[in-house]
Amino acid sequence: VYNDYDFALGALQNNFNFALKSGIRDVNIKSDLDHYLTPEHKLKYGIQYTFHRFSPSVVSGQQDSVVFNPNNAQLKYAREMAAYVQDDWEISDDLKMSYGLRWSGFQQVGPYTNYTTDNFGNRLDSVSFKTAEPVKFYSGFEPRATLRYSLDDETSIKGSVSRNRQYIHLVSNSGTTLPTDVWVPSTFRVKPQLSWQYAAGFFKNFNDNAYETSIEVYYKSMDNQIEYREGYTPSIKDPEEEFVFGNGWSYGAEFFFNKTKG
Repeated sequence: VYNDYDFALGALQNNFNFALKSGIRDVNIKSDLDHYLTPEHKLKYGIQYTFHRFSPSVVSGQQDSVVFNPNNAQLKYAREMAAYVQDDWEISDDLKMSYGLRWSGFQQVGPYTNYTTDNFGNRLDSVSFKTAEPVKFYSGFEPRATLRYSLDDETSIKGSVSRNRQYIHLVSNSGTTLPTDVWVPSTFRVKPQLSWQYAAGFFKNFNDNAYETSIEVYYKSMDNQIEYREGYTPSIKDPEEEFVFGNGWSYGAEFFFNKTKG
């Protein structure tokens, strides 16, 4: 798979033109397999490798004959890899379970320069990495499981738990009206976002399955959430220098009704 995404914003105020660009370019190779081990067990497994090229923020401008076009493309490169296995297990006519384990890894590679700064953002020192030289490596396991029990032909209950590791981030800015949201990778400074999600639901059909209804509740805990610092405005600086991080959680309920016939 070859993937190329580009985002561009242009603005004009009086006689000053302003442009902000960002993008991602990916090359991906993967293989997925289905294995019917027994009538009760259906296995799924696969591997994946992706090479990423990020240009998180490129700023330029022009006023009359003066062109402001600095060499400020903060390009970043990374390798991502994953392997997974999943088993769909029909324990009995009433009880079914799906469980699996995924391993993922994300490695930032050069060229890249990491700057050490003081409390005022002044650069004190730097460490440079050559092309393809490893900079930072993150990895971990992502287990998941889903259990469904049928009370009768039209009623069932379900429960699930999953662990997710997110290496590519959409960074939002709530303090400006400009669409400055950009996609950025995990790097020496930016850690992967992590989450645990739990869900449980009750499902009921009526009138010979003509009506489908369900109620589900969920809870999700999140680590290493990312956004721009308060008061951020686009500049030629590496956007990494403008990020803040924190933890979060979400919870709620979902109600579903569907009429399938008539």
